[in-house]
Amino acid sequence: MDAVTDFSVLRDTLLLENAFFLGLTEGALAAGAFRIGARALDADDRILYDAQTGAVLFDRDGTGRQGATQFADLDPGLALGADDFLIV
Repeated sequence: MDAVTDFSVLRDTLLLENAFFLGLTEGALAAGAFRIGARALDADDRILYDAQTGAVLFDRDGTGRQGATQFADLDPGLALGADDFLIV
């Protein structure tokens, strides 16, 4: 897991390698694939940001059987959105 310090939603972008983040299409992260919260609420939720703890998680199958895996730790309370991620 990576700890990212001083991440700025105005200046920074998180690059995610699609070879590891299976099911994500190269390019901008779709708005429907991002959710603020610790759990996926629908099948499209793939990248989750827990604003209370700062945990960033990947959920390969949304609300399916597989659970989410934390891959980064940011500051809590950021105004993070899908546009802060780029799939490469």
